[in-house]
Amino acid sequence: MAIALIIGAVELISIAADKLSIATGPIAWIGGLDLNYVGHVIVGLFGGNWVVALAVWRFGRIEERRSRGLHPAEAAD
Repeated sequence: MAIALIIGAVELISIAADKLSIATGPIAWIGGLDLNYVGHVIVGLFGGNWVVALAVWRFGRIEERRSRGLHPAEAAD
């Protein structure tokens, strides 16, 4: 949902910058962003987040630390 809010805010600022003829400053810069570029950045962030999470899981041995001390479930007879 946060991603949709960011995309919506960029689009809203873009429209406001056009309608109010804002040509300089941060609003003009945000208004000039290409949404295709923003989409690629978001996909890259998701991919990077996935790679970091995978590395933490693999090299941090999260499952081993979490399951230490737990007894395996006994098979039902």
